[in-house]
Amino acid sequence: MDSKETQEPLCPVEESQCQHIDELMELRLRTNELEGLVHTDTLTGLFNYRYFLLALEQELERTRRSGHPTSLVMLDLDHFKRVNDTWGHEVGNKVLRQTADIIGQLLRRIDFPCRYGGEEFVLILPATPLPRAITVAERLRQAIADTPVELESDTFSVNVSMGVSVYGKHSRLTSEAFIQEVDALLYQAKEGGRNRVEHAALDAVRPAGQVSRMRKVHYLMSLNNRYSTGLMIPACRRLISVLIYLSIVMSVIPTVTAGVYRWVDENGKVHFTDRPPPDQKAKQVKIRKSGAGGDKRAVRSDGERKQLQQKLLDSYRQDRETKQLEIAKKKKAARERVLKCAYAKDQLREYLDAAGVYELQADGSRRVLSKDAHNVAIKEARSAVEQWCD
Repeated sequence: MDSKETQEPLCPVEESQCQHIDELMELRLRTNELEGLVHTDTLTGLFNYRYFLLALEQELERTRRSGHPTSLVMLDLDHFKRVNDTWGHEVGNKVLRQTADIIGQLLRRIDFPCRYGGEEFVLILPATPLPRAITVAERLRQAIADTPVELESDTFSVNVSMGVSVYGKHSRLTSEAFIQEVDALLYQAKEGGRNRVEHAALDAVRPAGQVSRMRKVHYLMSLNNRYSTGLMIPACRRLISVLIYLSIVMSVIPTVTAGVYRWVDENGKVHFTDRPPPDQKAKQVKIRKSGAGGDKRAVRSDGERKQLQQKLLDSYRQDRETKQLEIAKKKKAARERVLKCAYAKDQLREYLDAAGVYELQADGSRRVLSKDAHNVAIKEARSAVEQWCD
């Protein structure tokens, strides 16, 4: 509703109370109510058949202009006459209202749920391709079947049959022909056993030039299996190429993997064994050895596996002991270097004191007596320090 229609008009003679203005506002409210009643089904609260025809024509025109597909779903309650004959028309009306409530809960706000007539409903799904419309129809069919109708003394379930189709940008059907197409699909669902969704063929509604995902995969595979001239590579030659590739990979990268347990004893010593020790928390680790030094044969027996594990353990321990010896030698050399430097600094201090270069002050600091003597002493002491710290 526009703001001009909701805004109360002003009285021409500027009276605070105007009878004509009040009557005009009341007529506007009644007109809006009548417009809603004209487009709404009284029993279900959905849009009626009149509004369905108007909305469908608008959506089809929008599809022709924008290219976004519009799907149409038509559904019919199965054996609805049996419900009226068994429980009465009031229960039948309750079934219709319950079905309308489920439809309103599952659809989007931009969709148009309408009552087509009797126990038939029709749904307009704007900007919805056929696969998505089929998914919506299946979800709606399952929801209606899983929601029983509860009476005071009994409960029962109802099922629906559905027909689904889509209107694309290049479609040339009129709105009446499109409705007849969906109605024919609904009739096929009835003939096919009811409680099912019948839809148009997906290949028939696919745009020209569009292919499925599987066809794309087959096309790419066919390109990889062709020569540069375009001729197909024979299957036997492709198999030989694969076998040659696998043999090269297996010969270049030989790998042997053995399981080894790592555990620590009470004294904090680390052990590596092929079996976990009793009453000890062991962690299994993988020792991987590849390249030219790896064993190219597969480990097939327990004896070969134990020999290989022992060989790997010995190699690991030997490498570890070698590294520890190298680290110990480096630490020892560093300690000796530090001691030599400290001794050289002490010798430098004694040499400078004996040369009489400094004069000790009362506060413990030193004062240089002669700059020339100081420079000569520094040069001699620097050579001595470099000799000790080299």
